Order: sequence, then C-alpha cells, then structure tokens
Amino acid sequence: MGMRFHHRHGLKAIASIALAVFAVGCTVQLAYLNLDRLLIRWVDDKIDLSTEQKTWVRDMLDEKLSWHCGSHLPRYAAMLGQFRDDLNQGKITLSSMLDYRDQITQFGQELLDVATVPATELMASLTDRQVKNLLQSFDDSNQELVSRLSEPDIEKRHMQRADRMERRLARFMGDLNPEQRTAIEQWARDYQSTEAHRLAHAYRWQADFKRALALRHDHPKKFADAMTVLLQPTRGWTAIHRQISDDNQMRTLQLITAILNQATPRQTSQLMRKLEGYANDFDALSCSASPQVAQLN
Repeated sequence: MGMRFHHRHGLKAIASIALAVFAVGCTVQLAYLNLDRLLIRWVDDKIDLSTEQKTWVRDMLDEKLSWHCGSHLPRYAAMLGQFRDDLNQGKITLSSMLDYRDQITQFGQELLDVATVPATELMASLTDRQVKNLLQSFDDSNQELVSRLSEPDIEKRHMQRADRMERRLARFMGDLNPEQRTAIEQWARDYQSTEAHRLAHAYRWQADFKRALALRHDHPKKFADAMTVLLQPTRGWTAIHRQISDDNQMRTLQLITAILNQATPRQTSQLMRKLEGYANDFDALSCSASPQVAQLN
C-alpha cells in the first residue's frame, strides 16, 4: 500500500494518551503495551480508517515500536536513573534541568524523524471523505482554544493553571507544602498566555496543510516535500510566539527546580520511588524483538 498520519498532532496524541493512562493509575508497562491499540483508535477516530489502512497502520506501528523499545527505552531508563541520582545527591539545578530538557527534545526530534515518512504515506492514502473528517477534527480542536480565549476572568485562568500544575506535581511527590504552593501561584501569574498565538498558528498551519493535501495524488513528490516542512513542530511560529514559549519554558524549569529543592524528605522519597519504578519499567520494556501489537476490534 503506497501510503503516506499527521505527526504534529500524533506526537501530542502519544503524550496525551500516556498521561491519561498514568493518571488513572496504570503502570508504564501497561500503557506502553497498549500504545499501538490506543494510537490506532486515535487515528481512526480522526479519519475513519479503511480496513486496509488499519492493517497498514498496525504493521507500521509494529515496526516503529520495535525500533523504539530497542533504541529509546534504554536511554529513557538511563536518563531517569541519572535524574534520580542528581535528586538523591542534591544536584538539581537549573543547568541540570536544561540538560534534561535538551535530552527530551532530542528524543522528540528522533521520533519526528522516524515518523515523518509513514505520516506522509498515510496522509497520501486518504480519500476526500477522510480529508474532510480530518479537517473537521482540526476545527473541533480550534474551538477548544477559542473557548479558552473567551474566558474573561484572568484571575480564574491563573488559578486553573496553578491548580493543574499542583495536581501534576502532587501525583509524583504527594501533597505540596505552603511554600511550594506559593511558588506555583507566582509562576501561574507570570506565565504568559499563548492561546491566541497558538490559534493563529493553527489557522495558518491548517491552511497550508489543506493546500498540501490537494497535491497528494497528482504531485506526490511536491506533497512529500511539503509534509516534511509542515511536520516540523515550530514551523511557522512568529517571533513573539517563539519568545513567549521560550520564556514560559524557562519559568517552568525554574519553578520545578525550586519545588524539588524545597522538597521535604517525604516528598523526595515518594518521587525517588516513582522514578525508580519508571526506570525499571523502561528497562523491562526494552527489547530487540517487536512488541505484541494489540488487535483492533
């Protein structure tokens, strides 16, 4: 099948699915072993795949997950082990957090490089009806951003942002203390909203994507070239959008560094156990053979 999955949204799907599974208490191993099935369902929900396309996606995921569990998972385990050592030795600094950020960015870029060709192949195989379904899913996502922008109460948005961050950290460290909550509240106020920039970028990107899709049958080479450009994560960001995002990222890393350095022995112990468990799971999942691919009902 000469197919060419929208990776920009695909990576977000992988992260969202993983976080959702972890949030309800499932293990890393359970989440990873079901990742193929969850991704197929996610793509099918956006596009309504044909039987042939489902088979192709399943086979492609079998191959890519085999690469991932052999190439990436051992490095994830090593990084978590190093982070645990740094935490244990009191070596968590902004500089070390920037190093971990760079490692994670590199992992993401490698995933992008591996996914670009199959993403393009799947997009090239879409019928006009499937393209219409996909573009409608973009409109639905845009409406989520529009609804956020329509919230006029800035203080309420700050409180919601702080609450989300506290709940994420508490999931790993347990209940936070007043000093940590105060740091989070200040971070939430300093954090600059990106919704308007993200929405404007989404409209521009989706228009370019729609134009590229029109080339998929008659001009496959031009389509493939356009997709390679479009699938770069920050392609088309304005300078101000990029600056705000960089500033927000730095503020967040500074916050996490401060929270970890303010951690109580109980919080540190709980986080250490979490890190050890995740590292052990990644070690157990590392493989040279293809993981079992779940059947799509």
